[in-house]
Amino acid sequence: MKQDVTSMPIIQEKLEEQTPSSSSEELEFKATSGWFTKFKRRSGIKHVLMHGESASADKEAAEKYCLKFQEFIETEGYRPQQIFNCDETGLFWKRMPNRTYFTKDEKSVPGEKPMKDQLMLLLGANGDMKLKPLLVYHSENPRALKKIP
Repeated sequence: MKQDVTSMPIIQEKLEEQTPSSSSEELEFKATSGWFTKFKRRSGIKHVLMHGESASADKEAAEKYCLKFQEFIETEGYRPQQIFNCDETGLFWKRMPNRTYFTKDEKSVPGEKPMKDQLMLLLGANGDMKLKPLLVYHSENPRALKKIP
């Protein structure tokens, strides 16, 4: 299902087109940005970013793959306990937060260059159990994790 993209100028233009014009210019409706902000608050409309992989996913190919995968499981004789869902994620373990609070007496906060050391974690589970996370890093024993068992 494709969703239509709607923006503030499109909504304002449509409202001004649909509002009946009156003979007096004083009573003519103008959908200003202030009016639109209040309208959003009253009606519960939210501004969202459209991103992610779901928008560009090939659903037909995914359905074919599911059928093919189900057939593979049945022909090879795998049980549901042998099938795991895994995903990898990056973890910037040395990175400091980029937001903070400070008092009005302070003019600025000293900045530092962000660290780019990244760990890769492989996490997996099925309905009954979780796999022990797999850690991939350029060092076998990173210094920051030495005291952790």
